[in-house]
Amino acid sequence: MAKKGHFLIGFLIGGAVAFATASLLAPKTGAQLTDKLKKKGTDGKDRAMDYYHYASDLTDTLRDQAGDKIEDLKSTFAALKDNMAVHNTLDQADEADRAAFDAETDDIGDALTAAGEDSDQDFDDIVIDGKSAFEAAKENADADQSQTATDTDPTAQDEPQTPDTPNDQDQAHGPVPPVEPDSAAPEK
Repeated sequence: MAKKGHFLIGFLIGGAVAFATASLLAPKTGAQLTDKLKKKGTDGKDRAMDYYHYASDLTDTLRDQAGDKIEDLKSTFAALKDNMAVHNTLDQADEADRAAFDAETDDIGDALTAAGEDSDQDFDDIVIDGKSAFEAAKENADADQSQTATDTDPTAQDEPQTPDTPNDQDQAHGPVPPVEPDSAAPEK
């Protein structure tokens, strides 16, 4: 199919060239040939002017679009420049805040280090006092528990007391009603 298309195009181009050659070389009078050439020249000049106007309009349109794009880029660049200036100002403020924070942290660390060097002996006393206080509290609790057990039941001595209810499950579901003997059941 492609070969037929190429052949057809070649045939048409060849026919046009043959017609132009035959019409130019055909015996005509000088006036006819001159009029024909003038007419072809005028048509070519009109076409050239049409292409010139088309190219001129296209150039003006492209120039306007390029100017609009340049203005957009300038405004975008200016906004970006302003944004970067604000960002740099914020970064400088952040750096100043960080420096102040670091200085305060160092001052607090120095104060704690100085206080820690002075109170090493006090810390050991606190630990020892805490242990002895815990042992004293434990002895008091044991004494209170044994005193409570002997006050309520003179025969009880340090034995754990059992609750009055049968078990914890019954407490969770409420009191268990007493079971009555079945009167309908025959006795054996």
